[in-house]
Amino acid sequence: MRRLVATVSVNGDRLYVADDVTAAKALFALLPQDCRARFDVARSLFFASVANSAMAVPSVMESVGTLSDLLLLQRDVLRCVVGVDATCDVAGIAPAFALVNCNNSYLEEAA
Repeated sequence: MRRLVATVSVNGDRLYVADDVTAAKALFALLPQDCRARFDVARSLFFASVANSAMAVPSVMESVGTLSDLLLLQRDVLRCVVGVDATCDVAGIAPAFALVNCNNSYLEEAA
């Protein structure tokens, strides 16, 4: 798994991961315990960062659980979770990730 993730290269926007929550949950189910623990830390940072940002609007906060599941599909987070990279700036990307991946968000609300 680590070798596979190390080769991941995504063209274009690195924040958009689509809305395949089923794939994200299936991937999480396959992770060994140490990887799950790292993702739990990333998920906590994601919640805190979104909640403390301008993106903490009702339309985004209603979807924050689903968004946190999708976070596993973001390449930098996945590389960190499986141990390819030591760190990932989850707090730094969380608000933008939430905006890009939230189907219910409204830009005017966050302005």
